[in-house]
Amino acid sequence: MLFHEASRVETHEIAVDTETTVQHHEVYEDGYETDYFVWTKPQAEKRGGKEQHRSDECHVTVSRDTLRLSLDTLSIHHVERVQCKTHKYRVARHVQTEQDFDHF
Repeated sequence: MLFHEASRVETHEIAVDTETTVQHHEVYEDGYETDYFVWTKPQAEKRGGKEQHRSDECHVTVSRDTLRLSLDTLSIHHVERVQCKTHKYRVARHVQTEQDFDHF
């Protein structure tokens, strides 16, 4: 699901020196297979230093957060096809004149 900026998804705090690697496929003998995986390696934890945090948000706003991602249940859906059925309706338009008031 894609979220409009106005939905205000809660930011996820990550350590400043965290290294993130993302995988979207695995290569096997028979070819590529879709496989999503995210690795994070906090560098400060590895060095034993004090961890500093940063937000993954790139702008500041005064609105309250309304949504929170559940990172443990996050999934990706491949959309193969979308079908939109529409109905067309005529819009009638009339500009009211003083003559229209004479009929009342």
